[in-house]
Amino acid sequence: MPALAAGFDEAEQDGLCRVGIAYSLLRSQSATEAEAIVTDLTTIRPHRLVALSVDGDEKVAGRTGEKFRGAFGIAARAGLHRTVHAGESSGPDGVWDALDLLQAERIDHGVRAIEDDALLARLIDDRISLGVCPRSNVTLGIYPDWASHPIRRLVDAGVLVTLNTDDPAPLGTTLDVDWAVTADRFGFDLADMVGFAQRSIDASFADVDLKRDLTTELLTVSAALR
Repeated sequence: MPALAAGFDEAEQDGLCRVGIAYSLLRSQSATEAEAIVTDLTTIRPHRLVALSVDGDEKVAGRTGEKFRGAFGIAARAGLHRTVHAGESSGPDGVWDALDLLQAERIDHGVRAIEDDALLARLIDDRISLGVCPRSNVTLGIYPDWASHPIRRLVDAGVLVTLNTDDPAPLGTTLDVDWAVTADRFGFDLADMVGFAQRSIDASFADVDLKRDLTTELLTVSAALR
């Protein structure tokens, strides 16, 4: 992690973006191992560490929220942000577990929340954002095609949706390509895309000053495009 942080330091000095690290547990790890890892992380506090996450195939691992409740509790008490990969290959139950057991502030994917009206209301009321990745969902068979994807319904319902790539290299894409394709497929206009960008700033774990600077830049760029 110090080596990663040093690389990000060098990149930032070269004018590239500022990066915070979210350390991701694996669903296959034990509760004991996860709690030991998070205890070490919160004790050492590696440079650029801002959040804890958990990742891995939900379908294979099953519901793991209870197993990692302790680890995420340690992270929350130490002031680390929490984000959880949920509601992709799992249904709405994965998102409920992330919220109720892991104190998630943000959900990675979360698209299957569309299947549960009570969950949608919870996400809206608590202002929990979903990091939605349409191309990944279609490529991996979560939805059979772009037309079936619920991103438009989630946005129209009032959920705080951000637009992401998931893993760009294996999916053969880039963020700008996926933004263009999503806008075309679902009829999102410039104002919609500015909304995605603003929500991504708001949902990020960046500090207040960086969020302010990014919002100012976004407003300047979007005004010039109108």
